[in-house]
Amino acid sequence: MSVMTSAPMKVRRAWGQPRRVLCAVLAGAWMATLAPARVYGDSQSSPPAQGAGPARDAPSLPGVLGGDVHSIKVGSWAEYLVFDVRKKSSLRLRMAIVERTEAGTWTELTLAAPGLDRLIVKCLVKGDSRNPEAVRRVILKAGNLQPVEIVGANVAEAAPRYEAPLGSPKSLGIETVRVPAGAIRAEHVRISGKGETQDAWISKAIPLFGLVKFRSRDLILELTDSGTNAKSHITGRVGKLDIGAFRGTGPSTQRSK
Repeated sequence: MSVMTSAPMKVRRAWGQPRRVLCAVLAGAWMATLAPARVYGDSQSSPPAQGAGPARDAPSLPGVLGGDVHSIKVGSWAEYLVFDVRKKSSLRLRMAIVERTEAGTWTELTLAAPGLDRLIVKCLVKGDSRNPEAVRRVILKAGNLQPVEIVGANVAEAAPRYEAPLGSPKSLGIETVRVPAGAIRAEHVRISGKGETQDAWISKAIPLFGLVKFRSRDLILELTDSGTNAKSHITGRVGKLDIGAFRGTGPSTQRSK
């Protein structure tokens, strides 16, 4: 990835819009929109302590939405309607495999919610996406702002996090499940443990990890659409954002070589 020559100017302009920057970076980066009450700058919450990674306090994605991405066909994508049961809020989440190189596979997660800018998180992954050590690079783009690559710290801090498995899955058989994408035949899998039960409906016909529907005590995800023609929504030159600066004196940028 190359870097926009005007990156310093544009990032300084972004810094002048604290709510946007805090939503995109300090407030848990990619998952700020999943938990609207966690949007820092809101009177109902407070920013993380200095030294905390930007995703340290963010909710986690269900583990069924992650895995080894190397064998997944480039262009595969799936979009879900995500409903937060406790907050009674919803958003759209789109996952895609957009590129593969010798360095790994580029995945792209897009979040859109009413009243908040669209947030895109692009990650270079080598191995299982649920393993933080597999995340090699992270690029963020909030709304129409300059896309920036995270540098100066453990980049996995800005990447999506996945919840630890509750226990071993148990198959309950094949069912027809109705979601916004239609009526789909899928295997009903139940995962129990730690005083909680999760249900997932999986179909090999669905790109990425086959998820049709997921239900836990906190979240409901339902497939709205899928396909195999995904391309990256982050194009052109990309700036760099030193995440370590948020732990100290302020934002800094640099051009990539």
